[in-house]
Amino acid sequence: MMTKLEQLLDKYYLPKDENELKLVFTHSSFSEKNHSRFVFLGMFAFKGLVADFVFHHIAGSGTQIQHYLGNVFRVSFLESFFIRYHLRDLCRFQNIDISQQRHIFVYALLGYLYENADPDNLEKFIFTEIISPNDHL
Repeated sequence: MMTKLEQLLDKYYLPKDENELKLVFTHSSFSEKNHSRFVFLGMFAFKGLVADFVFHHIAGSGTQIQHYLGNVFRVSFLESFFIRYHLRDLCRFQNIDISQQRHIFVYALLGYLYENADPDNLEKFIFTEIISPNDHL
């Protein structure tokens, strides 16, 4: 049986490197070899890619699209993504409140996708999974 994450990755033809995905879901409380670099990519590079998409495809003033981008990456949306794809089942951590870290694991996954996905497939993922559910400019 495929996990929800595997189904998501397959839907957009996104890479499934088991070793890297294991790292994506490893918190620093569990190992020195952890997801922190992917979190960085997710928070800044992936978010920048979405900002570029929004700039070119969403109407509105600069202030409006800034607010839109902020809403796209609001913690509650990232947490719902974490829950919808059952990412808790993949996380490795020790002595932390995982409920306070859900958005961080999502950023790590987004960083992994930014680094490894084909640009066209990543754009489809961004539009369908990130932009469309947040269409409230």
